[in-house]
Formats: sequence, structure tokens, C-alpha cells
Amino acid sequence: MAHRPRTLRIISAEANSPPPRWRRVRQRDLLIAFGLVGFLALGLLFSRRPAEEPPPSPAPEISQVVERPKAVLLTAKREPPELIDMPLREFVEIEPLTAVPREWVELLPMPPLAEMPRPMADKLSPTEPPKRDPRLRTFDTGIDFFESAELARELAKKDGKLVLSLKYAGRFEDGKFTCEAMESLRKQCLKDRGVEAFVAHDFVCSAESIGGQLRVEGKLTGGNVVSFVTLPNGKAVHAIPGGVSAPAFSNELTWALKIVQQAAAEADDEAKLAKRVRKAHADRYFSMGSSDEILPRDMPANASAQQKIHWLFAAGPRQLDSVDELNRHVFRQVFAEKFLPPN
Repeated sequence: MAHRPRTLRIISAEANSPPPRWRRVRQRDLLIAFGLVGFLALGLLFSRRPAEEPPPSPAPEISQVVERPKAVLLTAKREPPELIDMPLREFVEIEPLTAVPREWVELLPMPPLAEMPRPMADKLSPTEPPKRDPRLRTFDTGIDFFESAELARELAKKDGKLVLSLKYAGRFEDGKFTCEAMESLRKQCLKDRGVEAFVAHDFVCSAESIGGQLRVEGKLTGGNVVSFVTLPNGKAVHAIPGGVSAPAFSNELTWALKIVQQAAAEADDEAKLAKRVRKAHADRYFSMGSSDEILPRDMPANASAQQKIHWLFAAGPRQLDSVDELNRHVFRQVFAEKFLPPN
């Protein structure tokens, strides 16, 4: 028991003694650090202010017109339209429909079909189609042909067009020509849509049979066709021999039209017109591969049929030949065929 008070004194002494210096310094630094962090956090919190919004635009006045791409919005201050006093319609009271008994409907007789009223369209008089000239023939093509060149010339003189006159041997029967050359021209050329439109626009057409064909073992053979381009007075300016294709036929017709258009100022002077036509055919003759330096006196035997036609026109008389006169030269000299009586 003697040592117990000393022990108590030692404990109390340790309890009343101040903390060491290193501990006091550490506590002070921690307090300072916590204080700085708190101030920094408060500073950041108060420094983040909301961005200033732009001031709102003033609201447009009601009287202002607002433009839109396709419409205009009118103002709300416009005055209301004036009311127009209109008389009220008088309504007529209609009695309600009463149901018809079924037995009445079954007993009503049904009129026959012939006595029933016809539609209004049947009562109207149908429009009559334009009357077709009975003197015209198509030969199963889209082109109208007169069977007489005189009729075609009269219409051409009236309409101011040229005449396309076809002269062929044989006849048209059973939907085709007995002449092979004419039938070939009909199928390859005259039934072509482009040729049909071209001919209908610039020409008045005629097709005439000038004679028969040779009959061999009961069948008609031979024969040929010539397509003449003539003036309304019957004077020929060009000719297309045989059955040619549609492009070749159109090219020859275009060439003939150019000659007539270039000589339009000389149409009244037949001598000047004939001279221009002869020169045009001579130039075409030499351009088709002729080795002659000058136009030969006789028809070249080795030339093509179209080249022989150009030679006929170039070596012709000072005046233009008529179709009938030139047609005999074409059949005899170009085709080497004789005229035969109709079959």
C-alpha cells in the first residue's frame, strides 16, 4: 500500500501534461487546410452563375402583317365583313314516302325490252364521218391515189403541191399487184409510216396501169413501175425507177423538192426551169461515179437505172417532157420492155 499514492501521482502528472509539439503543429495545419478547402468550395459555388439570356424580342403588334412563303397572314384588327341581307328560302314540306306493299310490286307487269326507254345517246343523231372521194384508192396503204393523173393535177394546182404519178404494168387484184416491182414498192415503201406522212404533206398522188404483162405458163410475169415527180401542168422534173426501199424513195423525193424550191422564181419561164432541171440531173449523174468528163450522147449501158434516169433528164430537150412522153423512154431504154395491151 505504500507505493499506491506514487502511482496515482504519476498518472495524474501524465494527464495534466501538455501534448507534444509535433502533435500541436499537425492539428493546426489540418485546420488551416480544411479552412482553405472550404473557402475554395464556396468560391467555386458562388462563381457559377447562370448565363445571361438575351432579352426577349418585343412581341409584334397585332396590326403587323406577317409574311410567309406562299401566303400573307392578315391582321386581327380588320373590320368584319358587312352582312348582306338575303331572303330566306322557303322550304316546302314533303310528305314522307309510304312503303309499297310487296304484293303490289310483284303484280306490276314488266314492259318488254323493245318498249323500254332507250338512253339519251341513242336518241342523238350520230355524227356522220367525212365523205370519202370515191375516185380515191389506197391499195392497202396509208396513201390516197387517184386512178387518173388529170384528177391529181387539178387538185395539186388547187393546193399548190407537186404530183407523184406512179406508172406500172399489170393490175391490182386479191390485195396485191401482179407486177413484182410494183408489189415490192408497195410493201417496202408505200406502207412505210414516214413515207406516208411525207407524201401526204407535199404531194397529190396518182397510180395508173399503163399496160399488161407477159403471160408465161398461165402466170403474169415481168412489168415494172416508175414514180414520176411532176409539176401541176404535167411536166416531169424527176423519176424513180423500180421498187426501191423507203429511205431511197424519201431521198429522191427530197432531192426533187429542192430542185423545184430553188427554181421557184423561174416557174413562169419554162425554158429557164428546164435548164436548171437539166443541170441538176447532170450534176447528179457525174456524182454517182461516172468516169465521163462530158455527158455522153448515148445512154450508158453499164449505168444503174437511177443513173440512166438522170442521163435522160440531162440530155433531154430544152423544154420539159410530159409524163406520157418520158414514160415510154423509161420503159424502152431503161427497162428494155415493150408496152403490152392490158391483160
